[in-house]
Amino acid sequence: MESLDTALLLNPLTAKLAVFDTLAPLAGATFHNTTSLQTAMQRNTIGVGYAGAGFLLFYYIGVSKVLQQLGVVKPGVTKTAGASAGILSAAVDYGFVTHDQFIKYGKEFARNCRARNNCAGILGEEVRKMTEKMMPQDAAKRISGIGYIALSSPNYAGFPVGDYVVNYTSRQGAQGQGYVINAVYTGVYDGAFRTPLPCPLGNTTYCVKVSVLPCDWTFQDVWKDILDSKNDKYVYDAMYGTFGRDAPSITKFVMETLANRALHPGQSMAEMLAGWYAFFSHQPKEDVDIYPGKYNQNPYNLLRWMLMILVS
Repeated sequence: MESLDTALLLNPLTAKLAVFDTLAPLAGATFHNTTSLQTAMQRNTIGVGYAGAGFLLFYYIGVSKVLQQLGVVKPGVTKTAGASAGILSAAVDYGFVTHDQFIKYGKEFARNCRARNNCAGILGEEVRKMTEKMMPQDAAKRISGIGYIALSSPNYAGFPVGDYVVNYTSRQGAQGQGYVINAVYTGVYDGAFRTPLPCPLGNTTYCVKVSVLPCDWTFQDVWKDILDSKNDKYVYDAMYGTFGRDAPSITKFVMETLANRALHPGQSMAEMLAGWYAFFSHQPKEDVDIYPGKYNQNPYNLLRWMLMILVS
């Protein structure tokens, strides 16, 4: 399996990490608004936070375009935070690329993944190609003070980390942050484990929180869709597209994933399963401002929507 650089780090960029508990790896700092949205816009103290998105990057691009049209987000000015793949989508709010340019690069990324088992084993390579196209040489300088990335520590004992700062040259630009949620890079990994709904700190008084998951989903809803035979095609397509149709190869792939991505040194299988359960069972809270189905009906059922998050 590839070694995926899981922190999209731009110099100098600070991510705030919170204390976490072994069996509740999603416990993190919760941002509380202290002014109204209107007041924050007037005072220029508004921020935006994008949660993880998996392969549904385009959802955030649509959200960003509307927020920019409304004047809520000013590219290269408004403070923006991201966890996991959400940080890739933030490139349009950082002013690195236009929405149309992002869609072009995103489609190229999706085509490459579909042609190669949904990027199984080569995800780091493909994410790196995409980020190198989006990030300018002076990316670090341009987002200093406005870009915030959520990172996580693999220390399951739990400890306060505080500020996390990593310096990189502008030429190195950015590396893939999300997707393979357990891959470790420079001692940290995907921030969605600790801060699934990140917000920029500093003088932010109102954070527009955006999630790719609906707030009211339950496992019962997903199970109901799984049992519906009308959805069989989508489940099989996702499985075969990723693992192929050969049972031994599927088993080998899963075992390699557990060995190289899921388990950390000294971590038990029970801890790993508890962590993954908490990750995938996380539901956005009621204070999320934008999520699928909040303002209009999602044309896809919950199972199909989640499959689109997981596979390209």
